[in-house]
Amino acid sequence: MNRPSNDSDWLSSVADEYRKRGYSVLLEPRGADLPEFLRNYQPDLIALREDDRVIVEFKRDTKTTEPLEPLAKEARRHGWRLELLRMERTEEPEVDRAAGFLRTSAIKDRISEAKELVLNGHEQAALLLAWSAFEALVNVALTRKGASLARHSPRDIIAAATTMGMIDQGDGVDLAHYANLRNLIVHGQPLKSVSKAEVTSFLQAVDRMVA
Repeated sequence: MNRPSNDSDWLSSVADEYRKRGYSVLLEPRGADLPEFLRNYQPDLIALREDDRVIVEFKRDTKTTEPLEPLAKEARRHGWRLELLRMERTEEPEVDRAAGFLRTSAIKDRISEAKELVLNGHEQAALLLAWSAFEALVNVALTRKGASLARHSPRDIIAAATTMGMIDQGDGVDLAHYANLRNLIVHGQPLKSVSKAEVTSFLQAVDRMVA
């Protein structure tokens, strides 16, 4: 199953979250890596721990979980559980073709998706989505002012957000800290942990930026 690189990075982050919680993880397992009842189905990820066995399925462009209900039922029958990670798209075009950036409605969807990931214990994946929403908001704000960035490094994005007053300094949100976490995750560098409180604080700040 070939995925866009950003989807693959996101799924890898979910796998890392499971590993940190003591699971053995297989991405896109096939054949003998799968239990007998899954041999005719290729899940995106399975996570195994002594007290838990999880089938993780990543879905984009879907509004219903109905097609997966038989799989969820069969999984429960064999002592497994199914976790669906859904990435919804809006019905309108997600990208403003003139500006080349996400529409506000699509940005809101990303924030909602990130919140759901936090609730499911996938803090790293949530942080990546939250940062992408933040960066999109900055680019949209710049476009409305008739401006743009020559480079889109995290440092440049933070500088632009600060200049435009998008961050309330009273919030105590350390954007440089989140940029550093984002870089460590994206570049596969060692990372001790990302706490639920950290990601929630960043998400709340990004949420407040949405017009």
